[in-house]
Amino acid sequence: MRHFKFTTALVKSISGGANIADLLNNAEQEGSITRQQMPPIISALLVDKFEYHFASRNITRMIESAEDIIAALAEWTDLQITVVYHHPEVGAFIINPREKNSWDPVLPILKDELITVYIQSLSGSLSDKQLNQALQDVHGVLAGFDAPERPEYRAKASAAKRAAPKPAATQPAPPGENHGTVHTGSPPVIRWWSPMNYSITEMLRRGNELSQATAPPTRSWMFLFIMIMNGSRTSIRYLNGEKLSMALRS
Repeated sequence: MRHFKFTTALVKSISGGANIADLLNNAEQEGSITRQQMPPIISALLVDKFEYHFASRNITRMIESAEDIIAALAEWTDLQITVVYHHPEVGAFIINPREKNSWDPVLPILKDELITVYIQSLSGSLSDKQLNQALQDVHGVLAGFDAPERPEYRAKASAAKRAAPKPAATQPAPPGENHGTVHTGSPPVIRWWSPMNYSITEMLRRGNELSQATAPPTRSWMFLFIMIMNGSRTSIRYLNGEKLSMALRS
């Protein structure tokens, strides 16, 4: 249950724009997870759940400072980028490449060490081809190359909020037609009777009266009556609504 709640919280935060590197590193500092648990979480969430694009390469230089990387990636605001550094002895380090404090524990990174980049569009506006190109561009920045000019990687200005559509007006029924009362947007209503003092005949009579009073033949809603016999105890459940469900109680 604890793992389920933690994963659910991660999904919610990532959906809201958080970088998984920040979330996992904070959780490790709090003792909620270990470093060994991070790669499976990355795979399950970034790859399987959120369908990030990813690519691994051996770095072609030693990274001693991340200032040039942070500056180069600052303009690509529509890209959510997570870097995983696979240390040959300690294990995986999860890095938010735009945050200095995320780089500090791992520097320096030696030449030829393995690095995996995970990338996704925050707005969802970039195509698979563009995301694959973004992977190459980020790996190039990590390797020390200048960041190319990519205006498509920048987040667009938020559009003005659209006015909420007005509900459609109810059309009057044609003359001569009686469609009864139509209910919209109301959840199903469930009630229970526990008629210990009623006979079966009396319960059926009361149910029939209720049906006649609230559900004329032309009405679109339906009523379901269930008699549940349990020894000497009898109860009736009725449910109104378009979708009917049955749940028997012992």
